[in-house]
Amino acid sequence: GVQEAENEYLSGEATMIAAEVAAVRLFEVGIVGAGLGIVGGAEWVSQSYITVGEAPDRAAFGGRVGPAARVEAALAPRLRLGVEGTVDIHFLPVSAAGDVDLLAAPRGSADLTLWVR
Repeated sequence: GVQEAENEYLSGEATMIAAEVAAVRLFEVGIVGAGLGIVGGAEWVSQSYITVGEAPDRAAFGGRVGPAARVEAALAPRLRLGVEGTVDIHFLPVSAAGDVDLLAAPRGSADLTLWVR
């Protein structure tokens, strides 16, 4: 995704490309399923700035890992509505010396899944 921001002194743009994988153990009771698991991924972040002062562009490769929880309901034999939440712990380098910044970021999503045979 791309994000832009500006004020009277600085204009900046950040781009992030990410991939992730999740493993969730789901338990079903009737039409409702609930489960816990883990999510992990990698991301590349690029930031660029326009300013009257000095603000060099920078790019970094980082990773993330965290717990995941999911609840879903069967709306029909092959149709499910689900919600999922995670708390990603991001590991992002902040200096050329290899210092790493840790950032916890909650995230949620909803989905509608149709299983096709």
